[in-house]
Amino acid sequence: KQWYQRRVRAGQVVGVRLGKVYKSRYSLLERLWSWLWGWLVFAMYFIFATPEIRYGELVLLPLLFDWTGYNPRRYFQIFKCSKILSDTFLCVSSSARGAKLGERLLTESEAVAKAAGCTHAVAVATGVFSQKIFHGSGYTMEQETAYSDIRLENGEQLPNLEKLPKIHQSAKLFTKTL
Repeated sequence: KQWYQRRVRAGQVVGVRLGKVYKSRYSLLERLWSWLWGWLVFAMYFIFATPEIRYGELVLLPLLFDWTGYNPRRYFQIFKCSKILSDTFLCVSSSARGAKLGERLLTESEAVAKAAGCTHAVAVATGVFSQKIFHGSGYTMEQETAYSDIRLENGEQLPNLEKLPKIHQSAKLFTKTL
């Protein structure tokens, strides 16, 4: 089960939340839907992210997931459970920060996950604001990976790191028992 939440103020999107409940077993139709949902997440990130993030972090996401060990399916064995909440995307506009909108979006997604039978959540947060939200919401940081530590297949450091905003300097892997 996937969901998309957004908050609009004065005709402008000020908060976006994407999440997915992973099950330990899927039918063919469910796998197809999951693939389509993955492309929607990609499109939402591309549409709503700033150009600096879009062309910097978008390329980083697969590397970040690999380097941080983010793979919701591996947590079925670790947590001994059959359903896991994967926090895919949490973004709040700078104009709406300080109003606890990110916390509310996260709390609502956890409620959806619990209703779907999830007992645990896993997330990778790529910016300091979302990292603070996860930390303040009872998530445990399992690993932190600085973008400067990530190397491409040829061993080179990621290009254009200096162009990333200061709020995007590392990725943190979080888990939580719901």
